[in-house]
Amino acid sequence: MPEMDFKKVLRLIVIGDLSDVAISQVCAAHRTTVAKYRRKLHDHPLGLEQIDELTVDALRAVLGLKRQPPSNQWTEPDWDLMARRMSSEKGMVITVLHDEYFRQAENPMSYTRFRRRLSAHLKKRGPIMRQIRVAGEEAFVDFSGKRPKITDPLTGKTRPVELFVGALGHSRLIFATAVPDQSTQSWIKATVAMFDYYGGTPKYLVPDNLKAAVLHPRSHARGQILNPGFDRAMQHYGVTPLPARVRSPQDKGLVEQSVLHVKRWITLRLSGQTFHSIAELNRAIAMELDRINEKPMRRLAGRSRRDIFESEERSRLRKLPHLPFRNLEHIRSVRVPDDYHVEHRGNFYSVPHELIGEAIDLFEDQEVVSLFHNHRRVAIHPRQDGTGKVSTLRPHQPENHRYQGDHRHRYFNTWGRYQAKPIDKYLRLHLTVWKNPSATDKCARKLAELVENHGEEIVIQAADWVLAHCPDAPHIKRIERLIAQPARMDVAVEVDRDDDPAINNRNIRGANYYGRTGA
Repeated sequence: MPEMDFKKVLRLIVIGDLSDVAISQVCAAHRTTVAKYRRKLHDHPLGLEQIDELTVDALRAVLGLKRQPPSNQWTEPDWDLMARRMSSEKGMVITVLHDEYFRQAENPMSYTRFRRRLSAHLKKRGPIMRQIRVAGEEAFVDFSGKRPKITDPLTGKTRPVELFVGALGHSRLIFATAVPDQSTQSWIKATVAMFDYYGGTPKYLVPDNLKAAVLHPRSHARGQILNPGFDRAMQHYGVTPLPARVRSPQDKGLVEQSVLHVKRWITLRLSGQTFHSIAELNRAIAMELDRINEKPMRRLAGRSRRDIFESEERSRLRKLPHLPFRNLEHIRSVRVPDDYHVEHRGNFYSVPHELIGEAIDLFEDQEVVSLFHNHRRVAIHPRQDGTGKVSTLRPHQPENHRYQGDHRHRYFNTWGRYQAKPIDKYLRLHLTVWKNPSATDKCARKLAELVENHGEEIVIQAADWVLAHCPDAPHIKRIERLIAQPARMDVAVEVDRDDDPAINNRNIRGANYYGRTGA
């Protein structure tokens, strides 16, 4: 800072009319520097006359400020070496380089100056300083701004579709496919198609901050929040999403170049053709895509993207999982009950018993039911048809339930199925209405006891009567009362006040109370 500027800063601080920011703007000084000088003047008070009389060196000595050497006295590092280390050493950061330089230099420059000088040097080096991408580590994905169109064969109307573009970091092998829209389902479908095209997955995936991938970007007050569906898909493939930073185009420069290539060599070439479906459009895109990836690149000694991919990157990709990702439909969120079985469409599916009381998300497709806790899948079951079925995985049970579970289901499933049809049907109805496997289990035991004590025939009659007249309230007590009083089965409609929850409420006094005389 020039001599008069330094004294001017001190004067304005002493006068006290301006803030640090205002002084920094007036004197072309950084606000943190102004704040530092203000603290020094607070510790070593000076008047305006002293500031005018003393030299800059004297003022620095009084305030305890170390005299900075002129810019030509800094110890200059080997900038070319620093640049090479930044590009070639994986994980190298400027902080480490400055720390090594600072310990060795006689008059080291500050970290801020070092970073500024190194950044300027990197810019001067031009194309030599292309960032080195490790093979198999990153893939970059985005939607193209230029959208192709498909034409309805009946009406002749055209509508735009989205063009998904991806590129591997090292070989820059490009992938492109058309999808109906920018929904999460289309985004996941395109990403999975890209993994299939490459025959493997990278370690990281770098998307833009579109809603299909990121609900809240890094700059959001709540921190970065990924789209749950996209996050589940990436977990299935073992890929870590690293969305680009907001307003940081350098994070996605590679995919921007790939999008530009796709616009020039695919979108423009196909713009004069008519396509009647996305499948037809994608077949044409695939043909043009092969031409791009097979085209020799002059800057890489005539090697193509495909050559580099096959020789250097394919072997570094991770293997695809044995089962493809299922794009499940989110049904609802629910808390795990005490019996660690979640009800869905009249059937029950187990989750690890440690999750009792926790909130989980239930997903399904036509074949499976999947349950997730904190975006991690904790259970997957074959989807059960009908109602009243229980799917229990043995690892989900606590130790003391594993033996009991086998014994318990002898009544609920095996015993009921071997009884007459009305008894089995009654048990299924009981489970469907009350949605409590434990209660139905007790009901099955009670029925077995009634059959043993009273005979199967009357139990069948009672179960048949309940199925016909009380399907909405199949209490086991009804069957017990019907067995005790068989004549009640001759009544067309039974009015059983003992089963009415309002009558059983202990806080209601009833007719007897109000029929009493006297107070």
